[in-house]
Amino acid sequence: MPHDRRIRKQAQSGFTLIELMITIAIMAILFGVAIPSFSDFLTRSNLRSSSIDFQADVKFASEQARMQGESVIVSTLDGSVNWKNGYQVWVDENADNTAQDTEVLRHRDSMKAGVKVSLNGNDMARVRFNRNGTVLNGAHKITVSAYPANTSIPDKKINLLTSGMMNQDS
Repeated sequence: MPHDRRIRKQAQSGFTLIELMITIAIMAILFGVAIPSFSDFLTRSNLRSSSIDFQADVKFASEQARMQGESVIVSTLDGSVNWKNGYQVWVDENADNTAQDTEVLRHRDSMKAGVKVSLNGNDMARVRFNRNGTVLNGAHKITVSAYPANTSIPDKKINLLTSGMMNQDS
C-alpha cells in the first residue's frame, strides 16, 4: 500500500485582523455615543439626589426649630454664598451668630459632583428659622442646578415660603 502523503489543511480558528478592526471600530462608535448620555444621566441623578437632600435638610431645620424652641440656621460652611462647598444645619444656642461644633446638627461637606445650589432672598448665605419653624429672613427661591451649566438638564427650583413650607416649580 502506498503511503498517502496528502497535506491536510488545519481548520482556521480565531478572528482575522479585518474582523477584529471592524469590531473595535463599532465599539468605539458606540462608546462615543454612550459616554455623553451616561454623563448626563449621572448629572441628572446627582441633581435629583442633591435637591432631595437639601430639601430634607431645610425641612429638618424647620422641624428642629419647632421641637427645640430655638433659632435653627442652614448656612454655607464658609459664610459665603457658595453652597457648592457644603453647608450645615445648626442651633445658635449662644446667640453669637456663628456655628460652634457643639451647635451643629447636620453637616454636608460638599454638593455632589456637577451640582450647585443658589438662593435668592434677603440673605443668600443662610436660611434662619425661628422657634416656630418659620423663616426669619424672608422667603427664598432655591435653585439646584447642573454645574457647569448644561442646557439639556433643567434646574430644580424650590420655593421656601416664610411659613417654612416648600414647593417645587415645574
